[in-house]
Amino acid sequence: MVLMNEEKVYPSQLNESEDENMWYLDNGASNHMTGSKALFAELNENVMGQVRFGDGSKVPIKGKGTLLFDCKNGDQFIIPDVYYIPALHNNIISLGQMIEEGYDIGMKREFLRMYDEEGCLIMKV
Repeated sequence: MVLMNEEKVYPSQLNESEDENMWYLDNGASNHMTGSKALFAELNENVMGQVRFGDGSKVPIKGKGTLLFDCKNGDQFIIPDVYYIPALHNNIISLGQMIEEGYDIGMKREFLRMYDEEGCLIMKV
């Protein structure tokens, strides 16, 4: 079971986003997840499970795969182990999962910065 460990977030608050390219950086989510099947570079639909929300409700996981992002400098950025949850109308990057994968995340003033293991800036938001 995957936990969305946000006591104040409930499925009714996760309304459809008009922009499937919008991502929420979440320090409470245990895993990366998206409701958009089209975003996956590869997807294993044999992976099943459930996500439990803060109100105790659960929604099914319908797969797990890899996302591939195009960076501004022309490089590509891979995010593996992303759950496909059709009932989720938002995209979530788990900051905890990124740290487990070796990324360094810091906040200073109004910016969050993420660096890879070599110290290269991956994102500044």
